[in-house]
Amino acid sequence: MPDLLQALKNVVQSFIKDENKTPLHIGEAMGCWIFLALAGETQVQTEAGINSTTDPELRKALQEAVNMFKSEKNGL
Repeated sequence: MPDLLQALKNVVQSFIKDENKTPLHIGEAMGCWIFLALAGETQVQTEAGINSTTDPELRKALQEAVNMFKSEKNGL
């Protein structure tokens, strides 16, 4: 478990540090584009779910998911 915690700590610190960073490797860039495409697709499907249900609790949960997808896409 300590290795996992150390890895998470390193990832968080890499976002916090304000250093000159090397450009992304092509595989890393591809991963970002795939994530962006999947987040957009899932957002559209979740919005369709909002429009097709009448359950208020489910609508609220789906709206929270849509808001999360929007914030993630804007963060990239």
